[in-house]
Amino acid sequence: MLGGPGDILNWLKTGAIKFEQAATGVLRGLARGVSRPAIHALRPAKTLQLGYLFGDVCVYLQTRGDKNAPGPIVRRVIAALDRAITAKSAADPDLYIVAHSMGGNIVYDILTYYRPDVECAALVTVGSQVALFEEMKLFRTSDKTVPSAAQNKVPRPANIGRWINVYDDLDVLGFTTKAVFEGTRNFSFDNDTLPIASHGTYFEYPRFHERLRARLTER
Repeated sequence: MLGGPGDILNWLKTGAIKFEQAATGVLRGLARGVSRPAIHALRPAKTLQLGYLFGDVCVYLQTRGDKNAPGPIVRRVIAALDRAITAKSAADPDLYIVAHSMGGNIVYDILTYYRPDVECAALVTVGSQVALFEEMKLFRTSDKTVPSAAQNKVPRPANIGRWINVYDDLDVLGFTTKAVFEGTRNFSFDNDTLPIASHGTYFEYPRFHERLRARLTER
């Protein structure tokens, strides 16, 4: 569960502040004639997007259950992972997981708590909040003693071979992991759209898939 209403409010404020910072950068690049009504028109969409994710977060955290009795969302994702594991072969032996937004948080929870036995050759989180969730200590395995003088960052889980995190600087809901986790590689991807639209457009661009393929084949 979330620590309380204050944690939820702080999380939403983080997203709102990030949006305002990104929007400011965009507007600086536009003509000075941009009208105030046009700027205000973006706000309802921003609020709706944050609201949807806020709802997803609350439902997941309230219903995820524990290791002995996983909730319905966790069971569904685990079932999909088990199907992928069953489909592995000698010619295709590796499990790659690509998770977008809230999916990244759910997969991280599963790989670190519910199913740490799952060996993931590469985890790709896209426009996700895994670093934010860890900073708020919302995961089942979150260690409140980290960061500390002895350990500044959270180690990459042992069952994740590689971890690639992709974010757009203008994405309200996408966060870098480099300041929170060890052993992750972060790549910025420009969705070439307004901040309010950037969160949902990563997979629409062929160049996103081309770049991801190149990163995954790097050794």
